[in-house]
Amino acid sequence: KNLGFQNSIHCYNLESALNEFKEFHWKIALILLDSHLEEKHGKDFALQVRKLQTEENYTWCSIISMSGDSEEKQMDMYKGIEIQGFLQKPVSKNTLNQMLQEHILA
Repeated sequence: KNLGFQNSIHCYNLESALNEFKEFHWKIALILLDSHLEEKHGKDFALQVRKLQTEENYTWCSIISMSGDSEEKQMDMYKGIEIQGFLQKPVSKNTLNQMLQEHILA
């Protein structure tokens, strides 16, 4: 349900997510990433985003990982990649809203 945030982009696969990021990186404050994408792992996407930000000077944004895995397992999975937060599914609306508020309005 709507948490009051505007201008969200929804992508359902890695290719469309990367295309949207490349086109709108300067407008993106946060990426809420499902760690287990169908065709690739969310780690691959996070690595590509951070590479674009570093090598191509794309605007920096927060990345929050969501997964059914524990936070500890997610932290291990993303070791060496700057991730700002981890959410374990199922995620309550309040927990999601709090995480978004912390990283978008910070």
